[in-house]
Amino acid sequence: GSLLCSYHGWRFDGDGNVVAVPQVDEDEMAKIRANPKSTCNKFPAQVIDGILWVWADNGKDAALEAALTAPPVIPRPQEANGAEEQVMELPWNWREL
Repeated sequence: GSLLCSYHGWRFDGDGNVVAVPQVDEDEMAKIRANPKSTCNKFPAQVIDGILWVWADNGKDAALEAALTAPPVIPRPQEANGAEEQVMELPWNWREL
């Protein structure tokens, strides 16, 4: 998969490397790819029951910690009309819940 910045239009691969910038030609794109500042951070993430959980730490042990720590089960309430909706502000990682 990839991540698209909806503001600038830059596209990044799963490792955080820039793969497309719509405003530049191939010569400029090569310079951008060579610049280590032209990357984004990579964080462990998983989708459970339609919810995207992101472990907001990308240190050397983050992937292992995220793999060993299951996100909490969040009950999904039903509204009277049958639509499901829930918005929650959560702490910085699912371990803190």
